[in-house]
Amino acid sequence: PAALIPHKPNIWTPPPIPPTSDLYHPTDPDNLEMRFEFSLLDHIHISTPLFHVNRESRAVANAWAACAQNNLSVHQIPTNHTQTTPVQNQAMVYARQFNPHTDILYTTPTNILDLIVGPFDRLDQPDLNGKGARLEFELRYLAISEEVIWMDPGVVGEVLDMGVMPEVLFVVLGRQPEWVEGGEGVGVQRWWGVQGEGMGWFGWDGERGVFELRGRKGKGDGNGDGEEGKLYKRLKEVCDGIAKVLTDWRKRRFEVRLVGAVRR
Repeated sequence: PAALIPHKPNIWTPPPIPPTSDLYHPTDPDNLEMRFEFSLLDHIHISTPLFHVNRESRAVANAWAACAQNNLSVHQIPTNHTQTTPVQNQAMVYARQFNPHTDILYTTPTNILDLIVGPFDRLDQPDLNGKGARLEFELRYLAISEEVIWMDPGVVGEVLDMGVMPEVLFVVLGRQPEWVEGGEGVGVQRWWGVQGEGMGWFGWDGERGVFELRGRKGKGDGNGDGEEGKLYKRLKEVCDGIAKVLTDWRKRRFEVRLVGAVRR
């Protein structure tokens, strides 16, 4: 199943564009591409008993993983998965990289704007000062915490309008994932996924230029009073902001899915 992984700063990289690329311009003195480097996101902890079996069994499993191209790696992490545990209380685990084709990038009010300002911040650093770069960024699945929709109903539309255009936007309601904070470099996060059965989703009707609430089982249309009514009213305001962008971009398909976070 798909995994949530938190966005983090300082993962925009400027590799040179090779002359064989369609992006290469002979008259450009820099020929740099500003890339969102998914491999620099924290890795996803995979629960496995393989560290508690004999060497032969582990070798068979490792050979299978290599053939299956699961991109597994071995990491040493604290046994209680915090950065404050003494070194002697650490354990070896398997982990895998973020897969941009299946996994979901999770953002909060503190980092969602980095999706649009991060490339410019990177260009302001001394090694790139005065240089230009072409931005290439494709993201299939993006998640926002519930706090984002309460921060500003228009911020998601602004992010999308700057070129961050996923196929599906997940809104994580209620309990949020618990991440390991701090540490340098690529860390390891426990596997959090999403579950949205019966919570509903807003489907974009490109012909009519409107969002429609669908799949909400036995709970009405979200127009009631109380906290739930306020929530769905806010979600519709968020969708209104997104709708303007989708219309300008002539997008025919887009989904805003309401989900809860679950531990895998």
